[in-house]
Amino acid sequence: MALAASKKLSGKDAYCFFTCFPTDGIGTTAPGTNLAVNGSLAANNSPLSVVISKSAAWIVTYNSSIVGLTWNSFNGGDGATGTLKLGYLTLGSKLHMLLSGGGATNGALKVIKLVRASDNTVLINTNLGTVTGVNNNTNPTGAAIDTSAYSGETVYMQLEDNDVGSWGWIALFLNSVFVEP
Repeated sequence: MALAASKKLSGKDAYCFFTCFPTDGIGTTAPGTNLAVNGSLAANNSPLSVVISKSAAWIVTYNSSIVGLTWNSFNGGDGATGTLKLGYLTLGSKLHMLLSGGGATNGALKVIKLVRASDNTVLINTNLGTVTGVNNNTNPTGAAIDTSAYSGETVYMQLEDNDVGSWGWIALFLNSVFVEP
């Protein structure tokens, strides 16, 4: 079962989506990692619940340290590269999430795009190093992308791993994604 909760963030209502599994209600059991593409659920009803397309490098894994699902590009090791497209969400003033992977040293090779769903126009093109501001990190790091110029737009997120070197991966913690109105 999936739940959605509202919480206060800087005096505003923000909608934070998280996944709970029926085994114990707090998300300690992960589903299988071989999810189908096109219309399947990425993680129950998270805001990025539709897998639009993915390359072989991208898999869903269970991260026990934060008790949640992670999309990551490590299938095949540091040298694996590829693109993952997840949809759909309607933007507000900011998009918040937890990310990890190679940061400031080679974070520019881990691209994060927000693409308008209606015509595939890239609205925001940034990278892991820019949004997290940290060096290589296996721990989740908070990121907030200013989306105020595109508030109300329906988008999908496109993650690209173009890094074949050390720390050549990126991970998105699905339970952490939420839109600030």
